Amino acid sequence: MRVTKERGPEGGVSGVMEGMYHLDEDYTSLEMRVARLETGFAWAEDPPSRLRHFVTNVRIGDPQPTPQGEESAVRSNLLVFRSRWDRPDYTLLAAERRDVWRYSPAGWRLARRTVILDSATLPTHNLAFFF
Repeated sequence: MRVTKERGPEGGVSGVMEGMYHLDEDYTSLEMRVARLETGFAWAEDPPSRLRHFVTNVRIGDPQPTPQGEESAVRSNLLVFRSRWDRPDYTLLAAERRDVWRYSPAGWRLARRTVILDSATLPTHNLAFFF
């Protein structure tokens, strides 16, 4: 979560180390969200939002050996455009993504993702979409 306070070593970000998140998902919770969206009873996304993701400034760290396998830290900037219904208004969400990619026999796979929104408050009514 973004915080608005005097500068500190965390750069205006709270929760990355403290466990304070808007959403804290794992594979099981993501599976459940996708299954729910496919039921037709996910009212927050009926009709579905129109989304556009812009990923820029991708910075890839050197691969490092870990007990789970070779991993690489990847940072990128993200801009999400979201519009709904036939309204002229829209939502823009800017963020930084902090990913960990792990090498497996099937190739590089996303192992962990942290999305840090630039907004101190959520500028949208729900977060029913994926970053």
